Amino acid sequence: MFALSLLLTWTASAWAPAATIRAASVRVAAGPKVGDLADRLLSAKERSGKTFDEIADELGFTNTFTTQLLLGQAQLKPATRPKLAHAVPGISEADLDAISKAPFRGWDPEILKEPNVYRTYEAITSFDGVERRLRLFSTLSTPTTNPCAGTTARPSSS
Repeated sequence: MFALSLLLTWTASAWAPAATIRAASVRVAAGPKVGDLADRLLSAKERSGKTFDEIADELGFTNTFTTQLLLGQAQLKPATRPKLAHAVPGISEADLDAISKAPFRGWDPEILKEPNVYRTYEAITSFDGVERRLRLFSTLSTPTTNPCAGTTARPSSS
């Protein structure tokens, strides 16, 4: 059943118009849009004249995590706040406050219209309860015969 779902997903995605897949996203969030916040943070970074690597070295983070911070995709911890304010002096207190809160990673209802995502979502929601019960009962059952190997083995508990 799952293989058929993947085949249908592949077929649908191959024929779907690109405009459908790249449909405009709808963001549901309180506070400023991450795009506006990220624009201000990146502008402050540019004004500092530093690269992501240089800022990361000052903070003691990887350049990837530092970039996530400056895009509003990671939470700035209290101990790191003064280091970031020193490394990128153009960041306002309001923006430091904004990235000190847990980021909102948004949900876009349009994404479910993309065939691959829809089929994956469908498989998870349709078969999740069945999968959980099968795992639970298989770990509680007695040893079973493996038809492929012709031996008796106990199902793994993982």
